[in-house]
Amino acid sequence: MLILYLKKKEMTMTSRRQFMHALLPLSSVFLLAACQSKAPVAPTAAAARYKATGATVLDANAQKTKIWIKCPRCGYTTETEIDTPTADKPFEMEWKCPRCGRRQKITVEVATAG
Repeated sequence: MLILYLKKKEMTMTSRRQFMHALLPLSSVFLLAACQSKAPVAPTAAAARYKATGATVLDANAQKTKIWIKCPRCGYTTETEIDTPTADKPFEMEWKCPRCGRRQKITVEVATAG
């Protein structure tokens, strides 16, 4: 009888351990994903002069513009500095996500009034 009790207790502990081993990695995925996908800094007033497709303009000056790119498939994010686009020369780039390999077209141009 004592042996049956101990075996039952051992089986219960094993199933609890299995449950915890399944639960902990799952919860850590959400924590790590929340830490890694940092939100962009609020765009400055200078960034409002530009319209971006596939990215968000964070800051801009006469020479350089900082953009934030997020992969829609896996959530990978990056900040990149580009040459500031002009009215006659918009910035275009084919960006490839280093994590999942998805390609995305990035376009930054001067916003038109109206």
